[in-house]
Amino acid sequence: DTIVCEDVNFHYVEETPHRNVPFEITWGQKGNALDNPDRIQVKVYKCSSMADNCGGCLTLDNKYNCGWCTSGPTEYCSIQNQCTNVWLDHSQDCPNPSISDFWPETGPTKGGTKLTIQGINLGKTFDDIKDGVKVAGIKCIPDPASYIPARMIICETGRITSANQGAIVISVRNRFSNASTKHYSYVIPEITDFDPKIGPMSGGTRVTIKGKHLNAGTKVLASVVGHACEIDPRSITNSMVVCVTSPNPMDSAGLVQMEFDRETVSFDKQTYHYKQDPIITSVYPEQGIRSG
Repeated sequence: DTIVCEDVNFHYVEETPHRNVPFEITWGQKGNALDNPDRIQVKVYKCSSMADNCGGCLTLDNKYNCGWCTSGPTEYCSIQNQCTNVWLDHSQDCPNPSISDFWPETGPTKGGTKLTIQGINLGKTFDDIKDGVKVAGIKCIPDPASYIPARMIICETGRITSANQGAIVISVRNRFSNASTKHYSYVIPEITDFDPKIGPMSGGTRVTIKGKHLNAGTKVLASVVGHACEIDPRSITNSMVVCVTSPNPMDSAGLVQMEFDRETVSFDKQTYHYKQDPIITSVYPEQGIRSG
């Protein structure tokens, strides 16, 4: 059987998105309550508290029937009968995409950098923006798996012929677009020196690599004589990186290299030399006083 209630106006004071309230059906003059073994409750909600921008509002679950109301100078999320002006439903597009932040701010000219873009009204579905992201005029390919509707896009930068900088531009369904206020820079990383030049075959040597744009991109790796050199993430700056050498079974010399996403950079003016570990043959004196 089905019971249909008349329209009821629910209200609560707190500015919380929703509240679960008790649900009860009574019958008879004494108001006897029907059994509710599953303790079913009713969710009471406020559209205006669930989203504070158009994209967030129009990507709410359809069951809420929330839409974006553009009522004069104020705009807010509401159900349709609470809006006295233009009301956008889930099938429509938000007209004002905006970029609030992005990182990293630099990447190699060969591309491959995973660029994270945050903002509002960045499309409702992946199809809305899949062909609509450009970085300094170069297409950036969005990743569907990491897309958060209306709020975040992660895209992979394309290749460019020379160092350059420019705004990030988001276009939603080729209808509405906006550009970032700060610029992204395509750069050419360079190693200018490193120290020390010699270390033991057992590894563990902290090598300081100096250069330019050494913090470019999202995936920064280092190697010494073809062996991985683990970078201390706390050491990464524009001009310096510190890494720790891996063991090498051979007494050998070779290049210090770094990878920045798709770009590999070598320092060919000097080599690093793995040498036999020091061997202690004697200690003198062999005894001393307790006080040192």
